[in-house]
Amino acid sequence: MESRPVGKLILVTVLAAGMIIAGLWTARRLEDDEDPASGQTAVISLDAPVPVAPVNGAEFVSSEVELQWTWESTLTAQQVYSVRVWVADQDQEIREIWLEAAAFDAQAVIDSFAQATGDFHWQVAVINTGTNGEYVSMGSAWSEPQTLHRVRRLSLTPLPVTGQSAAARLVGAHEYDTRAAQIDAVRDFVWSHSSGESQDDFAPDYSDALQMMVDHANGTGPLPDLLCSGQATAALTLLRELGLEARLIFLYADDSDSVIEHTMLEVFNPDTQYWELHDILKNRFFVDDAFNRASIERLVFGSLDSIRVCASEDVCAPLLESAYPFRGIFEAFRYGHSDTFWVNPDRFDVTKRFPTNADRNLAEYLTGDPRDFVFRFDSWRTTR
Repeated sequence: MESRPVGKLILVTVLAAGMIIAGLWTARRLEDDEDPASGQTAVISLDAPVPVAPVNGAEFVSSEVELQWTWESTLTAQQVYSVRVWVADQDQEIREIWLEAAAFDAQAVIDSFAQATGDFHWQVAVINTGTNGEYVSMGSAWSEPQTLHRVRRLSLTPLPVTGQSAAARLVGAHEYDTRAAQIDAVRDFVWSHSSGESQDDFAPDYSDALQMMVDHANGTGPLPDLLCSGQATAALTLLRELGLEARLIFLYADDSDSVIEHTMLEVFNPDTQYWELHDILKNRFFVDDAFNRASIERLVFGSLDSIRVCASEDVCAPLLESAYPFRGIFEAFRYGHSDTFWVNPDRFDVTKRFPTNADRNLAEYLTGDPRDFVFRFDSWRTTR
């Protein structure tokens, strides 16, 4: 059965630089026996064009994506390339573009789906046209569908197994259904194989502490002594080896005669495309009322009434009613060793001076000079 584009023509353009027809078709309804992943099975003369860029399975953030392909022959005067673009689970919303060049700037098409994240698919074929540019027949098979993953942040490249530490190989040897499960395994590994009671001296990336954890897991060495910052840094190093982005979170609270401090870790989950907060010292993570894992911004600037603190997916308790010792810490924070404080003014008073800290305020307490820092204030006042 021949496949002819049907539906509403919403864009026709004639360009001098190689593109003679660019027809963007929307709400395209396929025949019952036609699948956008396999294309049309009409009589054709040559093999399908071969997609060359981006590579199949590539990630992208910006919609400035150029699709490129090669073909074993040369287009005749009565032939054009046809490029199909569609979004996963939206096979009835295929965009089809006809052009002469073996490359296509897909930005406008990608933007037309209003899809912030998720999988995009594309394939290309050659179309035989009539004297008026109309469809006559297929000039080639359709190429194999290509998949591009739109993400908020590009994923890190994990180290090759041969270049990984013993800790990364140990944790990475297991099969995980989700990235959340893998992240939880890293958190649990560091928590299970470090003391959390005192702090010894280690390398800046805590790679030597990670080796001690492996030795302890194998029953051949003692626990490394690590406090919250050391545990979080060790977990950060381990996660990056496995291709997962993480950042230290330094938290501050003012409900005492001294500045209360704690260090956590925020991990970017490629499955959810969101940052998720973890307390390595207490082996806990946090979820909102929809049981989505929560970020540090959600905890500091959103209502805590609906937050739960979790030891696992199945063991969670309302944060404000729990025995979790740091439930009052979510007042102000920094991303790593940055000079910017993010402060909820309803919870933290930046003018407060702390008697135990030489009567200094928060900025003075850290460096002695409050001009070293920038303070940003926000308050969502929401039950999210």
